[in-house]
Amino acid sequence: DYKRMEAYFNLSEALARKGEYSQAAEEMVKVIAENEGDAAAHSNLALFYEETGNVTDAMKEWAKVVEIGTDAELKAQAQAHLDKMKIYQD
Repeated sequence: DYKRMEAYFNLSEALARKGEYSQAAEEMVKVIAENEGDAAAHSNLALFYEETGNVTDAMKEWAKVVEIGTDAELKAQAQAHLDKMKIYQD
C-alpha cells in the first residue's frame, strides 16, 4: 500500500541523513518490495550500498536504474556511477 511504502521511504531518508546507511538500506529494500519498478528507490538503495562499501549490490541497483528508469537524468547518473565503479574494480 502507498502509505506504508511512503513511510518506509521517509524513514530510510531520515536514517540516511543521520549517516545510518545500513539501516536506511534495510528500509529502502522494503520500499522496493512494495514497488519493484521505483527507479528512485533503487537509486537511493545504490547510494546507501555505496556508503557502506557494498560495491557488488550497489552495482546491481545502479544497473536496475538504467534498466527500468524513465527519467533520462537519473539513468545518466546511474550509468556514471556504474562506469566509475567498473573502473575501480578493474
